Amino acid sequence: MKKGNVILIVSCILIVTIGIILMPTLYKLITNNTLEGKKIDVIDNKKDKTKNKSSKITLESEILKELVYPVMHNDLSNTDTYYKLDKISVSDFTNNDILYNAFLQIYSGYLVNNGESISFNSSYLESRIQNIFGPKTGYNLVDFTVPSGANSNYSGTFKYNANTKQYVYYPASNNNGVVYTEIKKIYDVNNTDDNTINTLFNVAFVKISNGTYTMYSDYAYSNEISSGNFNSLEDLENMLEKLDTKKYQYTFRKDTCNYDSYCFYGGKWLNG
Repeated sequence: MKKGNVILIVSCILIVTIGIILMPTLYKLITNNTLEGKKIDVIDNKKDKTKNKSSKITLESEILKELVYPVMHNDLSNTDTYYKLDKISVSDFTNNDILYNAFLQIYSGYLVNNGESISFNSSYLESRIQNIFGPKTGYNLVDFTVPSGANSNYSGTFKYNANTKQYVYYPASNNNGVVYTEIKKIYDVNNTDDNTINTLFNVAFVKISNGTYTMYSDYAYSNEISSGNFNSLEDLENMLEKLDTKKYQYTFRKDTCNYDSYCFYGGKWLNG
């Protein structure tokens, strides 16, 4: 037999022998890597499911205290209200509505009282607009009026000085006549995901005159559901769930807002 053939045969025998010896170790190594890969996949899937699962919001959730509802009835001396619309979004509000609703949320410490006038810097107004309605909200910094329906201590007009970027307050006269307003009481909340919160309310419309009230189920103030002596709006709100009221849903969304807040997105009637 030739020398080269002998070397080839010996080499083959050594390779087969080494393979037989190492096979259990290789099998164990391959099996462990496969199982480890499956474990990682399972963990990743669990993370994805946890990530996609929304946190349940209830009527006791703290986040509800942070939601800012826009004023729907500007002038308490008449019956006109945004509730007359089947549904509403930010685009339905006037520039004045956007400015004064933002003003209502400005921290009182930012208002400067020099004894003769009350003023504030427009930057505070702009930041509140973005946090209530979202950074993409269109608006113009001009004079605005805080109406009686805002229930603010600063009903009247704020004049804007574009050079100093300051607003100065000019109070309005008080209205002591008949008052038309709305009352609402939350009865449920839901969120299909972490991006959206829907709050549901019983809503009624109230006429107050000479210490008495008349409550209606419709914004036209035509379908009376209760009447009596007027004590407080809170007392009337506590009556709502026992009366034949209509249901209204407000929607707040995180993807239209700044930081981790929820901005007002829209509202609609649920039962006409």
